[in-house]
Amino acid sequence: MEINYTISKEELVNFHIKHVTETKNYKDATIGNTIFMILLIFLVFMLSKSSFYTISTSIMCFVFLLFRKKYMLIRIRQKLDKIFSFEKYNNYFEPTKLIIDEYGLNLSTNLSQKTYKWNSLKDLYLIDSYIFIRTTTHDDILIPIESFTLPENKDFFINSIIDNTNLRLRNQYPMDFKYQ
Repeated sequence: MEINYTISKEELVNFHIKHVTETKNYKDATIGNTIFMILLIFLVFMLSKSSFYTISTSIMCFVFLLFRKKYMLIRIRQKLDKIFSFEKYNNYFEPTKLIIDEYGLNLSTNLSQKTYKWNSLKDLYLIDSYIFIRTTTHDDILIPIESFTLPENKDFFINSIIDNTNLRLRNQYPMDFKYQ
């Protein structure tokens, strides 16, 4: 079976941004920010002789906590844009031909050719309109479902991976996901 697809950098970043709030790292950062703000208010309260500083710091922290999610998503988008600008990820955004055979998945672009044996596939996800495959080598594969000409081809592809790897198809973004 052969699948041809192309994914853009913006599409890949948007996919991860849409689901990053589900990850453990994001939740830990949110808790860390909240604790930092509470400690800052407490510190200003203890050291300040004027209630003006305490009130203004409290208001500033409250406003930051209100807009924290938007700020963090902007920072994460910038970080992902920077990460995906590295040469390592150039082949992600090229027209890709994925061939599934008895040994595994073969991905080829005009920049590289990679073979992923069945035992190197770590996780399989069906999220939104994408098939997301995590590998043990951290070369994650995002395949748009629209690249399948028939719905039966998508089902055959997923079932082939499940049959050859004993992976379970999941529908939620991975909690432990992070890009290196």
